[in-house]
Amino acid sequence: MTELKPQTMVRIRQLIHPLECYDGRQGMNKRPPQVGDIGRVLQFLHIAARPDADAYVVESISSEDGAPIWCGAFSPEELEPLGGVPNPKGCIAAERAG
Repeated sequence: MTELKPQTMVRIRQLIHPLECYDGRQGMNKRPPQVGDIGRVLQFLHIAARPDADAYVVESISSEDGAPIWCGAFSPEELEPLGGVPNPKGCIAAERAG
């Protein structure tokens, strides 16, 4: 997978770690991430000593009240880029060519 930039929209395609490993908010997540969830890349974490541990911090698309549902760090193979950008309500608007 090519490196994802901040604000890239992604879908969770698989979870390869125990659910508690994805709680990037230390107990503040409304629920754990699930396969099929959509989120936005916030940043890339490069761990020089362990390149296999590189991760993307992803925040879920906002719930009805505007608050994110979860935030966590994911391995690149857990994510599928969607090629869209979020609109103010958190829905994905596909990028249009031309």
